[in-house]
Amino acid sequence: IARHAVTQAMRIREAGLAKGWPLYVDSPTNQQFFIVPDHQLEGLGQKFSYDLWETLPDHRTAIRLCTSWATPVSWVDQLVAGIGAL
Repeated sequence: IARHAVTQAMRIREAGLAKGWPLYVDSPTNQQFFIVPDHQLEGLGQKFSYDLWETLPDHRTAIRLCTSWATPVSWVDQLVAGIGAL
């Protein structure tokens, strides 16, 4: 039942890494943790939800992006495109 969630999370992981976001935690699960420059968080938050994980002292923030068994592929498509457009 978790295969779909993990597959979609790995797509998000690749998009974040391609954007240059370091991993905060190297997670093989449906939860992906990135360190994101604060100036990109506002743009991300205009269209997508994320969880704040930790505020870092260098104008970056650790966030969590999470998928589930019910996450539509089209939503992940939109998120991947949105990350690329930041």
